[in-house]
Amino acid sequence: MNKKVVVGFSGGKDSTAALIILKKKGYDVHALTMKIGLNGEEENIKKIGNLANILEVPLKVLDVKDVFREKVIDYFINSYKSGITPNPCVICNKEIKFKILKDFAFIRERADFYATGHYANKTEIHGEFYLKEPAEKEKSQNYFLSMINRNDLKNIIFPLADVKINEVKKIVKGLPLVNIKESQDICFLQHQPLTDYLKKYLPSDAFKKGDILDINGEKIGTHNGALYFTIGQRRGTKFSSDKKQYVIKKDI
Repeated sequence: MNKKVVVGFSGGKDSTAALIILKKKGYDVHALTMKIGLNGEEENIKKIGNLANILEVPLKVLDVKDVFREKVIDYFINSYKSGITPNPCVICNKEIKFKILKDFAFIRERADFYATGHYANKTEIHGEFYLKEPAEKEKSQNYFLSMINRNDLKNIIFPLADVKINEVKKIVKGLPLVNIKESQDICFLQHQPLTDYLKKYLPSDAFKKGDILDINGEKIGTHNGALYFTIGQRRGTKFSSDKKQYVIKKDI
């Protein structure tokens, strides 16, 4: 085949499996990882480099920490400050992984394709490309990819589109993965509680306690900060009811 593909590579099981699958299919595979300015990042990049050597693929490291701070972290903090619930992973995919990294792959690396280890699929209808559910629906990441440019899907490959999680684990078994545990955390929190992180950037009055009111304005509970709640939320209000009750409005 000899088509060149650049893989967004974190050294975790999913991106590693994606890379191995593409190699087995005969692609000329190159790995690309990013620096976003986290503590301990240099050590992680060494591990990623070691894994790339074992897999016999060239690795490039792209420093995106300034734009990551502007587009992702500042957005995250300012959203909470405004009473909006952010989704930094959606923004990171749109602005970083499927923009800066993708452009680097196509423009600087002259790749034919760009690939990631997301559990996603795509389909073509009348010449237009759309996201589609992967085989592993429980792990589907289409929501997190929903803001990427649809026109780019033509030259994007999702190697895990038809692969189940158990098969992914078999593919990477025995390899020195960088991220062994399954993580649902926001990467730049680095396992800090959300409260501790936000307190570094937001004024103390952002965390003031207040009342929970029903739609008639009657007090039915209290909270430790309106910024911790999002519209549509049901859990976490810490009061019981015989009805399912949801947050429908916030006054920050």
